[in-house]
Amino acid sequence: MRPQDFHIRDKANQGVRVGLEGGGWLQIRSVWSDAYTAAIADMNSRVGKELLLLTSSRSAEAAKKMSKCQARIRKARLVASLISGWSVTEHCTESERIFHLVRSPRLRRQVELIAENMFSGGLND
Repeated sequence: MRPQDFHIRDKANQGVRVGLEGGGWLQIRSVWSDAYTAAIADMNSRVGKELLLLTSSRSAEAAKKMSKCQARIRKARLVASLISGWSVTEHCTESERIFHLVRSPRLRRQVELIAENMFSGGLND
């Protein structure tokens, strides 16, 4: 291996284009990308506010449902930061991506797997 093989930042930010079954594609960044790192920092700053909402809930059942919903949205936000391009819709905003990923857990998990294994699974060869 050469030393430049370990410089992955540019490749992580660029990502790879992955085809979808319906003929579309996703451009997926690595979990080592700057956008994902920023999304984690943003998520950490939001957690305190979410905890305040949960503790102000009057019933334990409502708090449990709210916690579950917030966890899905947090995960979808992180995964949305991994997607740099999307052929599914021309003008897809970040909030629309998050909404779509909340409703599509299988797609969310596939994006995560690709992003996590980008440099170990042969996607950049």
